[in-house]
Amino acid sequence: MLKPCHETLITAQPVVEQITCEKVGQQMKLSCKVHSFHPETIEVKWFKEKDELPTTDPEFNNDDDGLYSTSSILMYVPEMEDNGKTLRCQVDHQSIQNPEIREYKLEEQKSN
Repeated sequence: MLKPCHETLITAQPVVEQITCEKVGQQMKLSCKVHSFHPETIEVKWFKEKDELPTTDPEFNNDDDGLYSTSSILMYVPEMEDNGKTLRCQVDHQSIQNPEIREYKLEEQKSN
């Protein structure tokens, strides 16, 4: 008689770091780093206020401990009317009930 095969699904909640920003010419390069999650399927979206912003698909790394990590990059050119608005990185994964959100407040860009 064959014994039933049991597959255990291990999940690990993602750790979402604070958004980092560096200026590249007139653009802002914002990065939302996510690590220590399993399984690999994860959704990372960027928003300005309530509007979703287009980004490229993130690349995934398989860490030595069997967990995954990724960074989502948003290249953004701020405009005068963006002053005081908020950019948001939203991460959704099957291991969490509600999306993890990190915010970055846009402030007036000063020219040198």
